[in-house]
Formats: sequence, C-alpha cells, structure tokens
Amino acid sequence: MKRHVRAVFFLGFGAIFAAGSLVWFSVAGTADPVWSLGGVLFLGFGLVVAFIGLAQLLAAAQFQVATLKVAGPARLGGQAQVQLALIPKRTLAIKTIQCKLQLRTVERARYSAGTQSRTYEDRLHESSVPFEFPNSLDPTGLVRELTVQIPRDIPPSWKGSSNSLTTTLALHLAIEQWPDLKLEAEVRVLPEVAP
Repeated sequence: MKRHVRAVFFLGFGAIFAAGSLVWFSVAGTADPVWSLGGVLFLGFGLVVAFIGLAQLLAAAQFQVATLKVAGPARLGGQAQVQLALIPKRTLAIKTIQCKLQLRTVERARYSAGTQSRTYEDRLHESSVPFEFPNSLDPTGLVRELTVQIPRDIPPSWKGSSNSLTTTLALHLAIEQWPDLKLEAEVRVLPEVAP
C-alpha cells in the first residue's frame, strides 16, 4: 500500500471510530458510566489512529521526492540494487542516532475457522544495513545507489492464498521537530543461491 494511501486510510479509519464514539455517547448518555467508558475507549482509539495517519501525511509533506526502490529480484547470498532519493522542500535537521535502514523478512499467515479469521505475523529476520545518514538534508537532496547484501539463511519470497514470506527494506528517518519519515520497499528474494 502506498504511503499516502495508507495515511489517508488511517485518517479515515480514525475519524470513523471518533464519530462512532459520539454516537455511542448520545445513546448511552451519562446514566450508565460503563457504557460511557466504552465511548471514551472508542474516542481514544479513533484519535490515536487518526494521529498516526496525520503524522505520515505531515512527514511526507516536507519532501518533493521521498522514494526507496529496489531495482529487481535478488538471489540468496546475493545483492539487491536499491535507489534512495530524499529531496526535501526546505533544509531539515536529521537526528542521525535514531535513523535506521533495516532488512526484514516476515511471515504472515491467515487462519480461518467458520466466519472468524486471524492473521499472524512472525519476524524471521531483521538486520541493520550500513548507511551513513547526514546531519541535515537541504533542497539539493540526497540520491544514492545502494547495494544491500541478502543473507543466505532467509527464506525466499513466496505468496500463497493464506500466507506469505516477504522481505522488505525499511527506512526510518528521524527529523528534528517534525514527524519521522518511514519508507519501505519489497525485495523479491529468488529461491536460488548466488555463486
């Protein structure tokens, strides 16, 4: 899901929960404190989810270009070619100690029983990718070609009807006095070992 679409989804979902809490309050009134507590929980959850969406939109608003792209598939033990482009609209101070570039492999499985379904997620691999983050980004931007080493011991990418194995490269850019920017790109790992 694209970053802007995900942010708008969070905003809309949060707004629905916040609006639902107002309906809850109007139905429950102040006569029953237990019902009123339920409305407070709905409102709190809705506001938190909406804030997450707003923070993602605000972080993206500081950049003319903010992309993380993987050029193509990679073999086990091989390398993935990655392009990172960060071009801000104004000079931004970066909190380098909090910035991360990580390679993650996650297994997701969905189980269904009758009308109920559950999704489980298990992180199989997580490692830091060496990258020197700058102390600041000016409008000339940062465009880098990166080579990311793919471990031999991770499972290859796979997608089925109810489960998947996905490897992603995730960037967390901590910006001074502004919401952090988070970018992700999927790395398709082939089921073959590099020489």
